[in-house]
Amino acid sequence: MYRTSAQGRRDLAEQLLLDKDEFKISPTYTSRVAEIFSVILKSLGLKLEFIDEDEEVKEYDDSMLSLHTLDGKEYLCTDYQFMLVERKHNIEKELLQKYGVIDADELEKLVMIELMNRNFVIGPAKDEINSTEAYKPDTAN
Repeated sequence: MYRTSAQGRRDLAEQLLLDKDEFKISPTYTSRVAEIFSVILKSLGLKLEFIDEDEEVKEYDDSMLSLHTLDGKEYLCTDYQFMLVERKHNIEKELLQKYGVIDADELEKLVMIELMNRNFVIGPAKDEINSTEAYKPDTAN
């Protein structure tokens, strides 16, 4: 962030001039690049929103299988496929909170509609959503 933040550059320069072996850098800096990008997207009618889950940026592996657990169910899949399973599961939870009691088939339809309508940066294209294994109905009991 020291390259894209004015405050980050100041803090780094200040710390480099001090005679210390270790120094702390603030975990939060405002990125000028992100601000400019946000303004450009806003002019196009889009909103840039950063979601900082666990303050970690990572790549989803889609080549190695591993065991994942979600609500007591185990899934043998790649990290990418499990991210898609979690996404569907979270949408199911949102819809259940909204509607309370709902038929399982109706819930499945609403989840698929919601997956199609939301614009996710990572994930299958809209025309691939219905054929994506991670979005197929869960058959585990």
